[in-house]
Amino acid sequence: MDMTILVIDDDLAVLEVITELLEHGGYRVYTATSGEQGLALAARHQPALVLVDWSMPGMDGLELVHRLKADARTQAIPVVACTAAAASPEGLVRAGCVGYIPKPFGRDFLSHVAGFVRVTTGRPRSSEPSERRDAGGDREV
Repeated sequence: MDMTILVIDDDLAVLEVITELLEHGGYRVYTATSGEQGLALAARHQPALVLVDWSMPGMDGLELVHRLKADARTQAIPVVACTAAAASPEGLVRAGCVGYIPKPFGRDFLSHVAGFVRVTTGRPRSSEPSERRDAGGDREV
């Protein structure tokens, strides 16, 4: 079964690094540079996991998680916060996240993601080839 991850971050350099790491790990990756794009892609593609930057302009991670959890189409999708802020793990869980990965990302980033995928879906990562999608989600870049 294919394991798709949606990454939402306003920093294009961070998106590029995360995408490269996840693709190397065998995941299909969709990216969004705003909360609004992320909401649309989550509803459309139903990813196995959403990685969201907690500090974004406009719709921040907290509002994004609240909106994902309020929508019947996306409420079951697990969300992991990616944050450089000194956030409380309990606060992130109360907000609706299954956990968080601190920024800057370390060498164990991919193993953290794999652990969240395993715990939230009960499945290991995909063995199918990965492909990268742009923020619109419709074409390879």
